[in-house]
Amino acid sequence: MAFEGSCCVCRNWTFSPCIDSSYLDDSKYQIFQGKVIKTKKVKSYIFRGNRFKLSRWRSERYVTTIVVTRHYQTKFKEDKIRIVSDTKPHLDCGYIFSKNSSYLIVVGTEKSRVRFKKYYKTGICYPTKSLDRAKSDLSFIKRIFG
Repeated sequence: MAFEGSCCVCRNWTFSPCIDSSYLDDSKYQIFQGKVIKTKKVKSYIFRGNRFKLSRWRSERYVTTIVVTRHYQTKFKEDKIRIVSDTKPHLDCGYIFSKNSSYLIVVGTEKSRVRFKKYYKTGICYPTKSLDRAKSDLSFIKRIFG
């Protein structure tokens, strides 16, 4: 079952709430398991002209640090990565992670630039979910990746 994205960032994309063959394109998606060790609320900046300015949107932006516990389909080899999420619906429809929880995570392959640092992004339109809700996704992944 697929659905169309509804926020401004993903309006013209089609998504599936579960990991299926459409997410096996490693030029677009990376899939891994990880445990959240830190979540920090940061100021939301946007790039205007040739410099960063505080966003006029009242967004809540979080940077989450995740220890990668298992790589399935990843281009990165780091054991620890950072993900940025904006949590207002008119922005990126970001995913809210809970500290000390484990997740099956799907991110894009490109890092997003936020205030001179680069982060991976995920959101509610990707099939990122806590491990306790990912049983069918994990069985699909194990059939593909072993």
